[in-house]
Amino acid sequence: MTLLLALACTPDETLTKGPPPPAHDSEQGQDSAREDSDPPFSYAGPAYEPCVSDAQCGAGSDCTTVPGFAGAYCAPPCDPDDYRGECDLDGSYGQTTCLDNGRCAQVCEADAEDCPESLECAQVDGVLLCAGEPFGQAGMYGTCSHPNVDGVDCPAESSCFGGEYINHDSGICLPWCDDGTCPTPPEGLESASPLCYEAGLEHPVCVLLCTPGVAVCPDEQECLDLGFTGICAPIGATSPI
Repeated sequence: MTLLLALACTPDETLTKGPPPPAHDSEQGQDSAREDSDPPFSYAGPAYEPCVSDAQCGAGSDCTTVPGFAGAYCAPPCDPDDYRGECDLDGSYGQTTCLDNGRCAQVCEADAEDCPESLECAQVDGVLLCAGEPFGQAGMYGTCSHPNVDGVDCPAESSCFGGEYINHDSGICLPWCDDGTCPTPPEGLESASPLCYEAGLEHPVCVLLCTPGVAVCPDEQECLDLGFTGICAPIGATSPI
């Protein structure tokens, strides 16, 4: 698999992720929704079911996550400013709610097994929702265990780059650089320069360039020699080019 160099990044801009948006009570407006013969959205397909792409979802639904959390599901749209119970889909899915991002989510109970596969009941701004685990456990440029997906290890707006690309079961949390800019490396890694690569994923990502035998890489990583330069990669990875 070829790793193509695209754009040099500037390390002066850091990607940040704010707290998840507040949820709205799904019971608000249900009565008015029943009285309205023309609901604002129509649905077809497996709402709230696990997915990996929009193509698996019915009309009107997108494959998305609760902001800040892992686990994608087919999320119908809703209007958080004029919520009329659209997420309930005629009461077929139990209690639901409309998030501020304009997507529906299922409400759950902490000890109840009422969430779709791949999702867990999580606290989201004071409301228990089927949202999976929080993003960001591995940290920016950290070692992750879900290669080539936006896994639970990595912060939002980053991907776990690894797997067949570097012939290794794990990967690295690499931030997206759609605008060509990269976040500053973590403290203690200033000798590794971030660079924006078109790596074959959905988004271009920032890789930490290093000098083999000289630069310091994050924990559980080493400087993988590419011949003309090096990149920080999980220990035991092999060259992707």
